[in-house]
Amino acid sequence: MDKDKKRKNLLAIERTFDVLRFIITVIVILSMIYLGIHFFRKGYNFVIKRNEVKDLDIEINIAPGNEYEITIPWGYSTDDIAALLKEKGFIDNVFLFSIWSKFIGYEGKYTAGVHVLDRTENYNTLDGYEKLMYILSQNPKKKPDVRVFIPEGSTWHQTEKILKDAGIPVDDDFWKKAAEHEYNYRFLEYALDDMKKEGRTNMFEGYLFPDTYIMDPEASPEVIVDKFLSNFENKFREEFYKKTEELGITVDEAIIIASLIEREAKLDNEREIISGVIYNRLRSSDPSLNYLQIDATIQYYYIESTGKVKDVLLTEDTKIDHPYNTYVHPGLPPGPICSPGLSSIIAALYPEEHDYYYYVARGDGSHEFSRTYDEHMAAVRKYQNNNR
Repeated sequence: MDKDKKRKNLLAIERTFDVLRFIITVIVILSMIYLGIHFFRKGYNFVIKRNEVKDLDIEINIAPGNEYEITIPWGYSTDDIAALLKEKGFIDNVFLFSIWSKFIGYEGKYTAGVHVLDRTENYNTLDGYEKLMYILSQNPKKKPDVRVFIPEGSTWHQTEKILKDAGIPVDDDFWKKAAEHEYNYRFLEYALDDMKKEGRTNMFEGYLFPDTYIMDPEASPEVIVDKFLSNFENKFREEFYKKTEELGITVDEAIIIASLIEREAKLDNEREIISGVIYNRLRSSDPSLNYLQIDATIQYYYIESTGKVKDVLLTEDTKIDHPYNTYVHPGLPPGPICSPGLSSIIAALYPEEHDYYYYVARGDGSHEFSRTYDEHMAAVRKYQNNNR
């Protein structure tokens, strides 16, 4: 009897739990339906309201002194923005901001740049979230700065492309506007007249110092170019001016030589050697040696005319009548063929003293240096055969 009674009690308890589970399930489902309808109606009404008005007019009144500038970097997702807002103390719930943002149509609408918030306002409500979403989806007060990396040996054309790819608008008048500005740097006292000479592809070629820069994409051309020139000014030390005098060259000629070294040398330990070859040929009493015959000057012609280097230079390329072709014209080209790095500038000012007049690429990045034409031709035959 006791066992039957216990069994009946257990069955009754189970039925009670089943009923409770059913009731709880129904309550949960009804709650979810209610919340779904609530959020849908709110989201639907909000979206309809935004569509009914061309420019949604959310009142943004920020008292002087209460402005807080927040920067949304390029490429930030909704989740990233929510995390940033929480980090800055404007919201508490990253998940809710992200979900609500997606639900009411702001996903993918946020704009990178500097936006202004009210440091005294409580945005940590649903209405506050919506206000944040609206503000951060409008045109920013200012676009975010961009990081720009200019590799050593870049030409002005290549630098221009890098700037464009970074989001900096470089139009047809960019370099003209930059050239009209008066820059106040010591090196320009020595080089400016040379930089403005006829026959140069761009007066700033060679002086757009290769480095990593943080730039304002909305800055004027002269401000952008000034960053390059300012860096060049800082890198071109006092001793360099003295070295140009000792070598009997101008600052501009030093940069032209440095640009040749930059494009020719693949190994750091060969920069000063190649520099010495250039000086030896320039100073030679043999007129034929005054033709530097540097392949990089022909490649500069191709970069300028086609936007890229030629894979293999042929004998006919050495005959191209172009001012920068050092096979056709003796001495230095009219201007630098790239913006050299500091190592090449130093090499141009501190050439190695030797009696080499020639060099040929071995095919592994290094060069074979020769004193005589016969030695050079033997090296050419050797390495041309090896590299076939």
